Amino acid sequence: MTQKFELDPEMPAANQMKKTEFNLKDGKVYVHYHFEEGKITADEQTYSRDDYIGQAKLDTVGSDKDAEDSKEQQTLKMIHTIEMRCHDQIKEQERTILSEMNSRQESETAINHQRQQNNQEDIFQRILEKSIYMKARDKMKQGKKKSDDDTATTKERDYLAPILKKLGVQNPTEPMDDDIAMQVKNEALRSLKERLLTRAEIIQRRLDEEQKNLE
Repeated sequence: MTQKFELDPEMPAANQMKKTEFNLKDGKVYVHYHFEEGKITADEQTYSRDDYIGQAKLDTVGSDKDAEDSKEQQTLKMIHTIEMRCHDQIKEQERTILSEMNSRQESETAINHQRQQNNQEDIFQRILEKSIYMKARDKMKQGKKKSDDDTATTKERDYLAPILKKLGVQNPTEPMDDDIAMQVKNEALRSLKERLLTRAEIIQRRLDEEQKNLE
């Protein structure tokens, strides 16, 4: 089972869980934390299900209730609570699916009953009523069509326009001389090289900082 968590921007990212993976077969729990801004690595922790299940049994029995829980015990309790919520959510999804299946079966039974009565108008009303899945597909198609329309109306960006303006090309739609075309090419490659070098420097600087922290 996997449970994912959104990032709370008001809290430290490194201390917030990003995803928990419950491997029921191996009896392991893998906890992944959010990336801190500017960092290329994030914390990961591995726990055994036996540890927090055993802790939960001890709490049920009531031993050491007055003793203050350690940080590790609090973490194990929290992970146990998350696992229980995962189980509950899966059961709720199963109940929803079962309810939808029963609703469909009842609808099919009603349609067959109407067919036996030969009431065509009522039959068509029941058959043509869209299911929740058909409504979702229609909504998705409308959203996709709107996105396509917005993309079509958005003016395509011309990456050569600043370079052509810099080189003084008056009408870029007309054929260029070989010398001007070569100047445009060289200027575009030079600009690309500068951006790549700048990005490489940023990446290398962050890698050096992270390596230093790891050391």
